[in-house]
Amino acid sequence: MPRKLRIQYPGAMYHVMNRGDQREAIFRDDEDRQRFLATLGEACQKTEWQVHAYCLMNNHYGAERQETGVQKAERIVGEELGRLSWSEEELRGRPMGHPGKVVIARRLRQETVMSLSWIAHRLGMGTWTYVSNLLNARAVASPGQEVLPLCQ
Repeated sequence: MPRKLRIQYPGAMYHVMNRGDQREAIFRDDEDRQRFLATLGEACQKTEWQVHAYCLMNNHYGAERQETGVQKAERIVGEELGRLSWSEEELRGRPMGHPGKVVIARRLRQETVMSLSWIAHRLGMGTWTYVSNLLNARAVASPGQEVLPLCQ
């Protein structure tokens, strides 16, 4: 059965890998590794890809195929909506700074590579700067008022 197509969107980050058949070597020597890196560099120039890190080993580069950043983020949003017993419609109807939205945004920021802009748009929280301020703010309460902390 073929794999699902990779979700693509502007600014996406992907984890790419390949492995030698039956764990056989995929590089013969350092010269072979250099040719691979030169080819990768050419591909990056033509496609405007950016390589943030790499690791070349004798029989593979990268690791097992993982879910994309968007897939992981959407899974987390789904888990949090279930935990809060919210539907997508209820999420959209909540105020931009609702504490439940802040909890979801914080988890997305901690567990994914999604940008604040993506998080703000996905959760209906206004601008990325507003989300940033919410995630970095310390809750201040009036005397006698109970406040759930925004930051841990």
